[in-house]
Amino acid sequence: EQRSTRRRVAVKVVGGEGGANSVTSEMRRRFEREIEVVAGLRHPHIVSVYDSGMTADDDHLLYFVMEYIEGQALADVLPTSAQAAQMRRRDLMTLMADVCDAVHHAHQRGVIHRDLKPSNIRIDREGRPHVLDFGLAKVRGGTEAAERLKVTRTGSGEFMGSLPWASPEQARGKIDEVDVRSDVYAVGVMLHQALTGRFPYSVDGALRDVLETIVNVQPEHSSTIDSSIDQDLETIVLKCLAKEPARRYQSMGEVAADLRHWLAGEAIQARRDSAWYTMRKNMRRYRAAGIAAALVVVALAGGLAATLWQAREAERQRVLAQQQSEEAIRQRQLADDRAEDANAQRKIAQDQTEEANRQRKLAEDTAHEAQHQKDIAERRFRDVRDLAHSFMFDFYDQLEPLAGSRPAREMLVSTALKYLEELSSEADEPEILEELAAAYQRVGDMQGNPYQANLGDTTGALKAYETGLSLLRRYTTLKPEDLDGQRRLAQLILARGDAQMWLGALTDTNASYAEAKGILEPLMARKNVPGVREELLSLYVKSADLNVRQGRSADAEQSLRSALPIAEELVSEKPDDIRVQTNLSTVTGKLGNVLADSGHIQEALPFHRQSLNIARALSDAHPESLPLKRSLSLGLNQVGGTLASLGTTDEAMKCYEESLKIAEEIYAADQRNVLAASDVTFTLNHLALLHFNLSDPAGALPLYARALEIRRRFSENDPKNASFRRDLAVSMYFVAEMHIALGGDVTASKADRYAEFDAARTLLADTLAMLSDMKAHSMLTPMDESLPARIQEVADRCEAKRAEVEAPASQPVRD
Repeated sequence: EQRSTRRRVAVKVVGGEGGANSVTSEMRRRFEREIEVVAGLRHPHIVSVYDSGMTADDDHLLYFVMEYIEGQALADVLPTSAQAAQMRRRDLMTLMADVCDAVHHAHQRGVIHRDLKPSNIRIDREGRPHVLDFGLAKVRGGTEAAERLKVTRTGSGEFMGSLPWASPEQARGKIDEVDVRSDVYAVGVMLHQALTGRFPYSVDGALRDVLETIVNVQPEHSSTIDSSIDQDLETIVLKCLAKEPARRYQSMGEVAADLRHWLAGEAIQARRDSAWYTMRKNMRRYRAAGIAAALVVVALAGGLAATLWQAREAERQRVLAQQQSEEAIRQRQLADDRAEDANAQRKIAQDQTEEANRQRKLAEDTAHEAQHQKDIAERRFRDVRDLAHSFMFDFYDQLEPLAGSRPAREMLVSTALKYLEELSSEADEPEILEELAAAYQRVGDMQGNPYQANLGDTTGALKAYETGLSLLRRYTTLKPEDLDGQRRLAQLILARGDAQMWLGALTDTNASYAEAKGILEPLMARKNVPGVREELLSLYVKSADLNVRQGRSADAEQSLRSALPIAEELVSEKPDDIRVQTNLSTVTGKLGNVLADSGHIQEALPFHRQSLNIARALSDAHPESLPLKRSLSLGLNQVGGTLASLGTTDEAMKCYEESLKIAEEIYAADQRNVLAASDVTFTLNHLALLHFNLSDPAGALPLYARALEIRRRFSENDPKNASFRRDLAVSMYFVAEMHIALGGDVTASKADRYAEFDAARTLLADTLAMLSDMKAHSMLTPMDESLPARIQEVADRCEAKRAEVEAPASQPVRD
């Protein structure tokens, strides 16, 4: 009982009956480090540390005081047979999800447990788990020497202790490879125990044999032990137990999420590469959409084949009829010639003439029937094409706003690509070429158009745009008089440039935008081509974005000032059109951004307020529209940034917080939506910067860290995307700056200040490595060429500040 608080506690002592003389330096170091590690963790499922010290008697024993958990270890709770496990399956999976939450909390603070096992998890009287014993924990980002996992040898040469739950990289002694995924593996072993009552492979025998088993023997499928274990739950366990770390869950948070998906009867992420599987899981909610998709696929497959066959057969019949008609005419002419030669041959000639007339009538009838069949085939082809258009356009647009519809949209895109590839291989008519080009452009938009909600596949989008361009160029060659075809060609070239810009190919982007401009401006001068103003407006806005990326502020301002009168003219013509109102809001907002970046803050504010007022009015009028909500979020961001620059921090803070709330709502509907994720991270960073400028780095750090987490996931999913990698590097730099600021707090302990500087050093080293690689592969824009040098200066400053802090005597050695 702790005297000061009168609460019941647990006490951990190093030395035991052997006293202080039995405590080795290794034991003392590990004990001190466990105190430091656990004291920094605050989670309802991690045992809390209250106090630590050394006894005042002659033994001088080290001890620490921690939360007392009345209950039993998980080892005493786990079932011993598959039959027993089946009765408690859902309770055990709920408990293990809470364990994953606790370990994920430790991982997020740089602590890897490395000794997860049932005896290190205690279950209280209410059935809640508590993780303890961080004596073997590894702290990421420090300089501590590598520790080997300790096991105890028995007299017979077998091994006990933690080896049964060790990961393959631990069993191989690859300490440098041990990371959060090693803890994921240990949880996989415990999940298998919870489901079957036994280990996933044999862990009995000599040390060499057990190590060989852990490294090489594939885990036993739990469903072979108990057939009532469904495939989803078995998939979760097997993904945790993958021998290669890259094939496991990449965080404990993902394991917890999939366990709760299973408990709720929802689709698990471990199967997200299977669109059909996820469609089946979501069929209850989207049954109508699923049936419609299936009908579309069947209609496309059957209708297209029948239509193409009928079209070819009709053409063959028409050619045959034409040949027969020409032959009939020839025969009649021959008969006339023979009649003139001799009266004796007249009867024969008359008969031949009559036969020729009969053949000609038959040929005309056949030609008429062939034309009729061709009309039917063409009509059916148009029907199938209209159905395909609905499949790739309208049906996708209906699915896009629905939460959880991403797998269905991915299936539509993949099916559409197969349809287009088959049809384009035989396309030679202008009408078909035009239709296919439009379809490829639509598929590219769905895959990775950076200016609308997409599936995050920028590389796939660029390929689709290139294919569409090759088809549309053939069309414009065949139909040079079609001025609207020229406009559509410029539109598709512009889309290709957007994808090139996001992939970091800025030279290619400049060329694409210049080509589009060379088509659109002459068309604009003709004043008789609908839609040209809209395309030219889009070109000017995107050119401004490109100029900003390349550090050409004056060119960016000129592009936007060219766009502004077009946007205002369209609004005056269509004051109730949502799209033209949104375009004006976009142009004024971006013009305000360029002016603010150039130092003209006061001139920028009216443009930003005009943009926000338009966006708020549209969003209030259409509260169900996510795109309009997004425009409102961006407008709030712009006004917040301008106000912050002018020192109006209270109003700026309110703008950022309202913007973040809207952006998080849109992102929650689809967490793989690149545009929504970009909006969230953009707002988080601005709100964090405002906290930092108000001398609140502690308030800024979690905001920057949240943005870093989102950007890291998108960069890993699309590693060739230069914009994603650049944004990730910047986020790592922001978080490092906050650690440096916190390390400079002279009121903090030396150990805490050292920990902050160590965290900053690791992040800055990783940032420099990433930017150096991008620079070596020409992936940095001219505006970012100086980034590596600037971050190196920050790294040098971090080292200098760290050196100013006297190292604490008990400073642990870090990995």
